[in-house]
Amino acid sequence: MGSIYLKETRVTDEGVKLISNVKQLKHLTLMKHEDITKACLPYLNNLTDLEYLDIWRTKIRLEDITVLKDLKNLKELHISPHDEGVEESRDAI
Repeated sequence: MGSIYLKETRVTDEGVKLISNVKQLKHLTLMKHEDITKACLPYLNNLTDLEYLDIWRTKIRLEDITVLKDLKNLKELHISPHDEGVEESRDAI
């Protein structure tokens, strides 16, 4: 499978756990999910083919992602830098 795009659904950390079993996933968008937290980062770390990850407007913050050491192919990451209230604030790393 190449990509999964989920925006403003009811996906939680448990859903990310299930997604982490998808083989050869290259692009994953999980933007605007308030129930996705840093607890799912070990599952995301299993997606070693990932090249693009969008976790903007989740409960995962920039300081949390240091555990994503197995994502060697990751080229693009979109994440909220900290607790934000302004939707226009979107950082790409």
